[in-house]
Amino acid sequence: MQKEILLKPRVQILITLIFLVLTPSMNYFLMTHNPSQNRLFMGDPDYLDNGNILVCGGDLFDTFRVLERINEDQQYIPKEERTNFVMEITRDGERVWAARGLDFPHEAIKLPNGDILVADTLNDRVVRYNYPNHFIVWKWRVDDINWEDVNPEWDQDHYYNNNNGSFDWSHLNDIDIHHYEEGWDGLLISIRNFDLIVELNYTAAQEHFPRASDIVWWYGDYQNHTMLNHQHNPDYLSNGNIIVADSENHRIIEINKTTKEIVWSYNGTSNGNTQSDQECLKWCRDVNEVPESIEGDFLISDIDRIFMIDKQTKQVVWEFEDEILQAYTTEIDEERGNLLVDCSFLGKIIEVDIESKEIIWQFGKSLLKQMLFFDCSMFMAFFGFRYAIIQLKFSKVKKTEMKHPNRSRYFQYLCGGMIVFLALLMIFHLEILRWVLYRLVSTHDIG
Repeated sequence: MQKEILLKPRVQILITLIFLVLTPSMNYFLMTHNPSQNRLFMGDPDYLDNGNILVCGGDLFDTFRVLERINEDQQYIPKEERTNFVMEITRDGERVWAARGLDFPHEAIKLPNGDILVADTLNDRVVRYNYPNHFIVWKWRVDDINWEDVNPEWDQDHYYNNNNGSFDWSHLNDIDIHHYEEGWDGLLISIRNFDLIVELNYTAAQEHFPRASDIVWWYGDYQNHTMLNHQHNPDYLSNGNIIVADSENHRIIEINKTTKEIVWSYNGTSNGNTQSDQECLKWCRDVNEVPESIEGDFLISDIDRIFMIDKQTKQVVWEFEDEILQAYTTEIDEERGNLLVDCSFLGKIIEVDIESKEIIWQFGKSLLKQMLFFDCSMFMAFFGFRYAIIQLKFSKVKKTEMKHPNRSRYFQYLCGGMIVFLALLMIFHLEILRWVLYRLVSTHDIG
C-alpha cells in the first residue's frame, strides 16, 4: 500500500499558529522598537540657500498613537515630551539643527532674517524660532482671536470661538509669506478644520498680542464646502491671486484675492472631458506655481503621484509616480531642475531630476518596506519549514511506498500560495494602506 506523506494535524496547527502569532507580533515590534530614525514620517521639505534641507517630521508610531491622547470627554491630552520636530539636514543626512516642543508640525519656512516660522498644527498656533538658537520668540494662536471681530456672523456660539480643549480643533496646517511693495509682509495661514484661509498682517502682528484687526483677508467658512473643504497649502501666485488644494472637494482652485471669486479650477478634467480614474484628483494636498523655465504651469501633489499641468488646456505635461505614497508637498529647485518630494508615511524624502525622472537623492528609510520584506520572509520561512519536514519524512520512506505526485502537488501549492500571498501583501502594504490610512487620517483629522 502506498503511503502519502502528510504532516500530523497537531504539527500543522502548531506551525500555523506560530506563523499567525509571530508575524503580527514582529510587525508591532518593528513599529515600536525600531530605531527612531527608521520609523519617521517626514513632510514639507524645503531647499535652503546653504544647500541643506529643512523638513518637518516625527515618529510615525507616535503619530498614529495620537488618538490615544483623547480622554472620555473628547479633550486632547498634551504630551510633555514629543518626538515631532523641524530639522535641518545636510546632503549627507547629518542633522545640524532641530526644533522640538512641537506637535505634528506641517510647515516650516526660513525667513530672510534667518528665523524659522512653523505651522505647529496640533498646538493650534504659528511660532517663530530664533535660528540658530532654539528659542520661540513669537507666536500666534488661533484661540487668541475673537472671530466675531473678523466676521460678525462668527458669533460666540460659532465653532471658531469654541475651543474647549477638543482634539485637533483647528488643524492649522500651512503658512506662506509674501512681501508687499508697500513695505509689509503678509502671512497666509490655512486652518483646515475651519475650512478657512486667512491672511495676517505679519509685520503688524509681531508688535503686539494677537488681534483680530491683524487679519486683513479671509476666504472660507466652517462647513461651507462650496468654498473650501479641508484644504491644504494655499500659496500666493505671481498674478496676485491665491492657489489652494481644496482637498476634500478633490480640486485645485485659484481665488481672485480682490473679489473672492474662483477664477480657475482643476479636478482632473481637460477641455471639459473627464479623464480616467487614475488621472482624477484623489486627495491632492499641494499645488505650486511652476517657474517659466520649466514646462507646465502648476505642479500638483496627489496621494499617489506628482504631476504638472498646462493651465489653459489642463493637460498633464509631466508625471512621476515611483516611490510615491501619500505625497504631501513638493518643492521646485529652478536652478538645478529638481524636485523635493516627501513620501510622508513611506518615511522618506526624495529628490527627483525633472528631465530624467530619476531619484538622485533620498533621506530616510521606509518602515513600511521593512515590514513588507519581513512579512514576505516569514511567509517563505513558514512554507519552507513545512516543506522541509515533508522532505525529511520522505527521505525515511521507501520510494516504492511513496506517492510521488504528493510532493509535486505540494510544491505546486507552495508556489501558488506564495504568489497569492505576496500579491496580497503588496495590495495590503501599497494599496489598502494607502487608502485606509488616507481615510483614517482624514476622518480623524491627522493628515
